Amino acid sequence: MRRPLYTFLQAAVLLLMLPAWVGCASTPKIQAMVPNTGEVVFQQTGTSLAVGEVGGGTGSDMWKGSKINGSDVRLALIEALRQSNLFTEVTAEGAAAHTLTATLLTQNQPGVGIGMNVQLTIRYVVTHTATGREVFNERVSSSYTAAFGEALVGATRVRKANEGAVRENIRQLLERLEQVDFE
Repeated sequence: MRRPLYTFLQAAVLLLMLPAWVGCASTPKIQAMVPNTGEVVFQQTGTSLAVGEVGGGTGSDMWKGSKINGSDVRLALIEALRQSNLFTEVTAEGAAAHTLTATLLTQNQPGVGIGMNVQLTIRYVVTHTATGREVFNERVSSSYTAAFGEALVGATRVRKANEGAVRENIRQLLERLEQVDFE
């Protein structure tokens, strides 16, 4: 009679400990989403840019895993744009000649796997602040695979894959913005 209760308690303890063994989801780190532009010299556009709303995305949680959210991408964008020196000034708030907004359209992630590959598509729109005229409107797609060697715990590999997909997406955006005529 005691045996079923003991088995039930063992199963309950195992179930409660499962997230610790598998690894709980963690939010991607903003600095890890900023591409290293130190080696690249971008042609400055001669204009200022305000980074507006970044919509879409979802927050991380224990059951859904590590996810990419718009507010974190916005902070990574601001930092990357500032480091790139593409613009005379990059602001998070306030007036600028142009405004960048973005929408996370898709983020595809694996549930399980050895190499975690995340695919991400973001639409970026740059408008002339005074006139509202669009000077840039493009979808940027990227992907990143976090290999087993980057992290043993699956949830950490997904977080690293998320960070890498955002980093690659922003890197592509910077290259495209350099080609835009902001006049």
